[in-house]
Amino acid sequence: RLKGTLPFEYPVGFVNGGRSLLLGSMAGTGSDVILMDLATGHRELWKHLPTRTYGSGGLLAVTPDLKYYAYGVPHYSTDLYLVENLR
Repeated sequence: RLKGTLPFEYPVGFVNGGRSLLLGSMAGTGSDVILMDLATGHRELWKHLPTRTYGSGGLLAVTPDLKYYAYGVPHYSTDLYLVENLR
């Protein structure tokens, strides 16, 4: 674990020429993305996403210049089917 990170945070990727690290953290029903300066340990909230993102390389991608980002939104079917007499 990297000094200055919390146990429930996960790395998203290096930014700012490798000087900073983005960390994901689940917060309630969404996810917080924290920008951490690796030299000073200074942390700040970069974005709050309305959906949960899981793990490094998972459902969150950010360009190294922090200009663009994309995240997946899980979609679960709410249809329930009852099937009888299967053989």
